[in-house]
Amino acid sequence: MLTKVCSRCGVEKKASAFGKSPKAGDGRKSWCKKCYSTYNAMKLRERIENDPLYVRRQSLKTNYGITLEQYEQMWESQDGMCAICKRPETVTYAGALRHLCVDHNHSTGKIRGLLCSNCNQAIGLLGDTPERCIAAADYLVGHGK
Repeated sequence: MLTKVCSRCGVEKKASAFGKSPKAGDGRKSWCKKCYSTYNAMKLRERIENDPLYVRRQSLKTNYGITLEQYEQMWESQDGMCAICKRPETVTYAGALRHLCVDHNHSTGKIRGLLCSNCNQAIGLLGDTPERCIAAADYLVGHGK
């Protein structure tokens, strides 16, 4: 069984307790996974303290490839209203009003607009297909609201 000493905590551990690193001579990182995890959590807390919008910025960038500023421009161009129902968001999470959802084509990644949670879920449940949305509208028209 191969072991290694973590250069951060100084504890000897199994080699599997260290992440892989093609750059390292032994193929393993110098810090153990636990030390990396603790360090990364601390750095994240620092980032959030210094920039309360850090997580939101990262989420928009990672999930949709847009900046917070681009999101805010879309929000302003829609007057803060859902692109479908033309109403503001009403759903809350952890006591706070949710942001409008970034609606996008799951195949192409192209952003279509901002939707309230209810409209976003509705079109998602209809498979994001125009045909099913039209069929639902036709059904409502034919059977009264």
